[in-house]
Amino acid sequence: MTVCTPTFNRRHTLPRVAESLQRQTAGGFEWLVVDDGSTDGTDAQVAAWAASAPFPVRYVSQPNGGKHAAVRTGAAAAAGELMLVADSDDAFTPDTIEVLLREWDAIPAGERPRYCGVACLCQEPDGTVVGDPYPEGVRESDFAELFFRWRLRGEKWWIVRTDLMRRFAVDAPAGARQVPEGVTWFRMAREYKVRLVNAPLRIYHRDPDEPRLMRTPPRRFAPGGAYYARMLLTEERRWLRDAPGVFLQAAVNFARFSLHAGAGLAAQWRALGGAARVLWLLCLPAGVMAYGLDLVREGRA
Repeated sequence: MTVCTPTFNRRHTLPRVAESLQRQTAGGFEWLVVDDGSTDGTDAQVAAWAASAPFPVRYVSQPNGGKHAAVRTGAAAAAGELMLVADSDDAFTPDTIEVLLREWDAIPAGERPRYCGVACLCQEPDGTVVGDPYPEGVRESDFAELFFRWRLRGEKWWIVRTDLMRRFAVDAPAGARQVPEGVTWFRMAREYKVRLVNAPLRIYHRDPDEPRLMRTPPRRFAPGGAYYARMLLTEERRWLRDAPGVFLQAAVNFARFSLHAGAGLAAQWRALGGAARVLWLLCLPAGVMAYGLDLVREGRA
């Protein structure tokens, strides 16, 4: 099993991950740190852990390309059959790996090919469960059903087959620095189920120094936002009746972020088709208005 940590200038929070791994009740894993162009001495810190840790520690570096690019690099380099993406400021319970592997091993071998992995819950540092638990009595689902049909909200966490991460990890267009992870999970959900365990294993830390997406100028994440919105509109329309608001918002955001990314209305029209174009046309005035408000807030209007 591979625990993969993508990181960018997070040397000050990486000890949470290292300490959590050192406390694990189960072994048989490697820690793969993918350095996304850090300049804060992350390489030296990881080298020190590699020299003393009771488990293999590997370090891979790449030019800064965003978390989605680092996860893709990690999937290519991972040695384990299963992969757990642990963010650079994560902590998790001592039995995390034991529970996730036990749940995976409990799936009959003949049925495992239809599963992508095992999903668990997250908790606040005080033990409060983040968001909604999985539906009572439901032992398997897929990422799209959990989001669109069950409408679960709040951070979740999962261990995933490495071969599927290599296949589905986001290969975003040039210029997309921040791409929602839902691109990977929704595409995986079309073919594979996930085993559910209502156990809060990840301890979710909210770092006050971390820039928040809502405070980031939209033009910075616009290419990734437009890419995600287009994916929803063109690839996930089977869920339209279950969550119409999600698709209306996606249509607004496609117009909004496309304009920030420099794609005019003609380019947007060509990027869509069928029912997606209808939704886009209906929401185009709201998307243009949202774009204009962004410009005003940034002082660019």
